[in-house]
Amino acid sequence: MSGQTAPKSIGLRTYHITFTTYGSWLLGDARGSTRHGGIYIYPDPALEEQMRERCNYDEITLSEEARRVAYKGILKKRVFGIGKYTFSTCSQNTSMFS
Repeated sequence: MSGQTAPKSIGLRTYHITFTTYGSWLLGDARGSTRHGGIYIYPDPALEEQMRERCNYDEITLSEEARRVAYKGILKKRVFGIGKYTFSTCSQNTSMFS
């Protein structure tokens, strides 16, 4: 693509926000994981166990009620001033797409 210019922005912004609960997705997890900076870490049970041993607290999962509270809180805040978005939550992971 040398010598080519990037297409001009059409002013659309999209967001994908995701977060996990404490201890529920550690480095080395069977699903794969990433370090800050986007470095992919392949599944590694020994690394996952090492990370689990470093945790100061037990793994946290969200009950159905806690998920509803999180969902309502994010909707109430109108994150980034976004008008429409999709929100998905489970006991260990929450994602928002706009």
